[in-house]
Amino acid sequence: MTLSRPMLLAIIAILGVVAVGAVAAYMQERNRSPGVEIRMDERGLRIENR
Repeated sequence: MTLSRPMLLAIIAILGVVAVGAVAAYMQERNRSPGVEIRMDERGLRIENR
């Protein structure tokens, strides 16, 4: 099975877009600060999940 040049370039472009999207999703998940936030203010102590 042989692919034409435009079809091959389209497949490479689609794979590139998928790779960029995966890296962007990974970076966004990595930058999200997980854990618990503890705040003390005039209303008292608050503990929130992040």
